[in-house]
Amino acid sequence: MGLLWAVGAGAQTTICAVDAQTGKPIEYIHLLFEEQGGRRWLQVGEIEGCSPNQIERPARVTATFVGYASTSDSVWPGRSLTLRLAPNSQDLDPVVITAQFGPTKAAESLQNVRTIDAQRLQERGAATLDQALNDQLNIRLTNDGIFGSSISIQGLSGEHVKILVDGVPVLGRLDGQIDLSQIPVSSIERIEIIEGPMSVSYGSNALAGVINIITKKSRGSVPEASVEGLYESFGQTNLNARISTPFPGYRDLQTQLILGRNFFDGWSAVDTGQRSMDWNQKEQWFADAALTHPLGKGALSTRMQWNQELVKDKGERRSPYSDYAFDTWFDTRRATGSLNYTAPLNARDRLEVLVSYSDFLRTNTLYNRNLVEGWQEISPEVTSQDTNRAAQWLSRGTYSRNPDGKADTTSGWAWQLGYEVSSERASGDRIEGGTRRIDDLAAFGSLRWNMGRGWTVQPGVRVAYNSAFASQPVPSIHFKWVAGKNLLFRANYARGFRAPSLKELYLEFVDANHNLYGNPALQAEVGHHAEAGLDWSYSGDGVHRFSLKPMVFFNRVYDQIELAQIDPVRFSYVNLASTLSAGGRIEGSYEIHPDFGFRLGAALTHQDFDAGEGQTRSFVSPEYSAGFDYWRPSKRFGFQVTYRYQGETPLVGLGAAGVELGSLEDFHYLECSATEKFWKGKVQWTVGARNLLDVENLNISNASGGVHAGGTTRPMFRGRSVFTSIRLSL
Repeated sequence: MGLLWAVGAGAQTTICAVDAQTGKPIEYIHLLFEEQGGRRWLQVGEIEGCSPNQIERPARVTATFVGYASTSDSVWPGRSLTLRLAPNSQDLDPVVITAQFGPTKAAESLQNVRTIDAQRLQERGAATLDQALNDQLNIRLTNDGIFGSSISIQGLSGEHVKILVDGVPVLGRLDGQIDLSQIPVSSIERIEIIEGPMSVSYGSNALAGVINIITKKSRGSVPEASVEGLYESFGQTNLNARISTPFPGYRDLQTQLILGRNFFDGWSAVDTGQRSMDWNQKEQWFADAALTHPLGKGALSTRMQWNQELVKDKGERRSPYSDYAFDTWFDTRRATGSLNYTAPLNARDRLEVLVSYSDFLRTNTLYNRNLVEGWQEISPEVTSQDTNRAAQWLSRGTYSRNPDGKADTTSGWAWQLGYEVSSERASGDRIEGGTRRIDDLAAFGSLRWNMGRGWTVQPGVRVAYNSAFASQPVPSIHFKWVAGKNLLFRANYARGFRAPSLKELYLEFVDANHNLYGNPALQAEVGHHAEAGLDWSYSGDGVHRFSLKPMVFFNRVYDQIELAQIDPVRFSYVNLASTLSAGGRIEGSYEIHPDFGFRLGAALTHQDFDAGEGQTRSFVSPEYSAGFDYWRPSKRFGFQVTYRYQGETPLVGLGAAGVELGSLEDFHYLECSATEKFWKGKVQWTVGARNLLDVENLNISNASGGVHAGGTTRPMFRGRSVFTSIRLSL
């Protein structure tokens, strides 16, 4: 690596960074200065790849940037320095923490971990978690006018997908689903996705996989602040702000506060002049406060998260000449408090302990509204009002040992031991008995052995006590083979266990569109999962990069819980004999560093639903994806296009004739956006268009209607739209 020195006689001296192969400046280079006296500080370069040399004494400077190998050298006052950084494809590999012994590069993980970072979310204009995930293969999203957006992974949905925020489960499932549109992305640093059962590490509700949302953290001694606004043409207006700063008078105490509001004014595919809409008016408020302080060799962090959503379902006039209508308001509130202590005890050992409390409250209120005078009052019909509450205490801890001090050991043995204790309580007028509770106590462990010649194996097991069901040991085993510099092979097997949720057991939910009853006689689900895949990449010259990732998977779940029709208008949960999902996915990419990127992918999922006594139904569905990314650092401009095809999605239930299999119509989705940076990168402006192919409601074919009373379509998107967002960072 060459270093060019120059003395700026009579001119300002600078420290610059350029691409060693192209000679292009690396904008906003990160420079870490370390003076001989021990003083350290971070400085960010300007758009030309340079930063003023303001040091007063000799120092060591280290230059780092994503996609390049870091480099260090000495620098003196009054002298200019140019650092040439070599492109490094390995440096693009994100660090992940979900189900790991410690922070680990994604390529070194024994599990296949997909990540989505904050920059990608900003460039796509994603405002909520469902928008962030709608381009991912093997992940399917559906919508309900009341329950919101839901998800399935590899054909398994609802209670089978565990959604975490910094390792804390998101509480408050309705119809088995977490409404992804209630989770804002403004506080997200990255999203980590692992497909397949993670029951050893995360217990129940992890049969299909885990989505772990990693939130932004306060870093450094320099205050940071940002504000971001978004407007979308169908009536969406969002605003959020973030500030991160050391606590006054306590430099080691880092504080962070995020506040925001998302507002949607309601939308219908056809404007009929009626009050009711295909997509109801929705308002969301959220807050996130965090404190982090060094403690011993580690750090203690506390976090408080709160969000509220109000959905207004407006009814029609009771008669053509009536001045009154019934409106139903759905008010959902979540609050979570957590304490997390993470410490590298020495070069080999790592301790992490998490304690959290989550509270979920949902109220349904029926109002009698006067459309002429504008006032409203709560309806006297008691059966039309509803309050449901859930709360959970959770404590989780792990102790990890790595003989060579790395999260993914390269020699010898590594191991991890952990515990998890949780207590969940549900209460409300529609919970049988008023209040129900389930406690769970578990211990788990994994042993990792590097066998040499690139082979690594990691067996694990979880044993648990559940207060409602007899739990069985849950084993897993993971293999990884580094076949060469550019080729990696993974194979995984895991057994899954899921106890029925409190709402599947005891919920009674009845309104104009939903007739649902819990079943206390349900059995726990047991599953088996296996998958194998290759990860091939090549970057011979550091500029042209290729990658190819094929994989296959198999899931078999016994006693899977599904809704069954028990009479013409009532539905309840029952155990199917078994279900099977199997398929594969292949994704490829080609990049011309640092300007262009192309992405292609395809997936196929086969599903069998067996209710016993020869009642079996099968379904096969494909998916395709494609994308193009362009980013010109010297011009501060980026552009992206994303395409997704989702084949028909099966809808399964049990009726008088046995297993009833319907399907949700297939669709094509296309979006594009462009991003421009101004004012030394402090201002980022994005404009784009979503759902360019104008997908709205999807047809339901050959289905009995499921939990809903009637209906032959289901909303998917809110029609074609354009959006713009602007972000100011200080």
